[in-house]
Amino acid sequence: EIPDQIPAKEDGRLPMILDVMRRMKGAVGSRTALYGLITGPFTLASHLRGTEIFMDMVEQPELAEKLLEYTCKVAVQMAQFYLDAGMDVIAVVDPMISQISPRHFKHFMSATFTNLFSFIRDQKAYSSFFVCGDATENIELMCQTGPDCIAVDENINMAAAKEITDRYNVTIEGNIPLTSRLLLGTQQDNMKYVVDLLESMPHHNLIISPGCD
Repeated sequence: EIPDQIPAKEDGRLPMILDVMRRMKGAVGSRTALYGLITGPFTLASHLRGTEIFMDMVEQPELAEKLLEYTCKVAVQMAQFYLDAGMDVIAVVDPMISQISPRHFKHFMSATFTNLFSFIRDQKAYSSFFVCGDATENIELMCQTGPDCIAVDENINMAAAKEITDRYNVTIEGNIPLTSRLLLGTQQDNMKYVVDLLESMPHHNLIISPGCD
């Protein structure tokens, strides 16, 4: 069954999270942009449905569409809570996007994410589309949903991806490797990686950060 419960500000850990956001905004918000990270619609759908979500897209597409319609409503509500608490950027974290084909993205995800990013833009805020894994085939479709930024990890060739994001005037963010550089590498290893990354592409619409940070 498709759930119908939409989160309220009083539910679960939300009072503590929103309180911390408001306090952070008051402490550093005048000079630092704050990210509020929400679970993306597809990843939330996979939490609720489990791995069956992949078979649903083939055998029960209407069920998958209804579930994604619901999880998009949850994402919109969470985004509103975070914006009201002072967040400047809403990051939609959806690592599951790397697990589907462009055909399935276009069928099931395009309208869902377009509606979500349009809502965030209508609130005069910025959005970021966080995806982990090798989502190379879906980068252009992700751009077409209208985020302000796409964040990727080391599985993506960032220079090649930037050629796509530049066509849509979308900022790209990433992709210092978390394990091979930040965890196991030296300071010099990380510095060299960043220098090489900067030399591989133009710097307009570019944010250097840990991949899947």
